[in-house]
Amino acid sequence: MSSGEASNITLIGKRYQQSALLGQGGMGAVYRAVDRLTGQLVALKRVLNTEDVLELTSSYNMGDFRLALAQEFKMLASLRHPNIIEVLDYGFDDERQPYFTMELLENAPTILDAAQ
Repeated sequence: MSSGEASNITLIGKRYQQSALLGQGGMGAVYRAVDRLTGQLVALKRVLNTEDVLELTSSYNMGDFRLALAQEFKMLASLRHPNIIEVLDYGFDDERQPYFTMELLENAPTILDAAQ
């Protein structure tokens, strides 16, 4: 691999190699990623613009917000049910933005399709 290629690789949490964008919403984006530790393909959700989200509420400071997100990710990672996507890992990237990884479901039906 040339140095030019190496600089284009986005690593999250020094473990996940981020690639294609799968979707995005108001609080973040979901990417296809490879877990470099296990080689598994995962869905990586990056929560973005946490400062903008904080402007919506005056009761949180940034440290409280990150702690609340970490607690929520920890709770999500503990859930096990056949109808819930499994959260595999969570943490903060080099810019202290939160992320979590989930099992990647290829070609999954949308909620509208599944409801029919």
